[in-house]
Amino acid sequence: GTAFAAPLLSLLNEESGGFHIYGDSSDGKTTAARVSLSVWARPSESMMTWQGTGLGFNNTATARNDGLLVLDEISQATPKVIGSTVYSIMNGINKAQGAKDGGNRALSRWRVMVLSTGEKTPDHILQHGHDWNAGQAARLPSIPAATQYGIYETLHGFSDGALLSEHLKEAAERHHGEAGRAFIRLIDTNTPAAAQERVSAFMATLPHLSGQ
Repeated sequence: GTAFAAPLLSLLNEESGGFHIYGDSSDGKTTAARVSLSVWARPSESMMTWQGTGLGFNNTATARNDGLLVLDEISQATPKVIGSTVYSIMNGINKAQGAKDGGNRALSRWRVMVLSTGEKTPDHILQHGHDWNAGQAARLPSIPAATQYGIYETLHGFSDGALLSEHLKEAAERHHGEAGRAFIRLIDTNTPAAAQERVSAFMATLPHLSGQ
């Protein structure tokens, strides 16, 4: 879903967003990330982890504009990077910086969908001396991989989740980019209106909630 939503953001004038999948080790979180990446690219060549700097992630978001950004294993990031990166990536603009010849450097802007994974939620990692504010949680909500088969609701004929994950990993490498090309061919002038109808219909099912 995050992979297919990414190129629709600019068409719908929506901001960047994303989701964090968390759960025990070997429950299929990284497989979910690989399958998402396979919509547009070869997973083995485009997978990233949370190990990096805020500036590096901003540069990557610029390169992935209108696309998907997958960050695997949030436990590899420092608490400072997690908090600042969520805000900066979702805000879609890099920080103002002065140029050595005077004035400011040109600002980079982007819209991306983020899929993050990890054994813990961001607020659990940041609980010691760092805040995880409502604004950050609204931008990157956490979803538990909490079924009896990890991320899977059904094993589709496989005897266990590990075998299904191995099958999906191989298929994602073999058929990368095919779903994305087919999806692009389906986008036309009616797509924004049709997508907005889906959004409105979903929002109508929700109870009255606060802004966050």
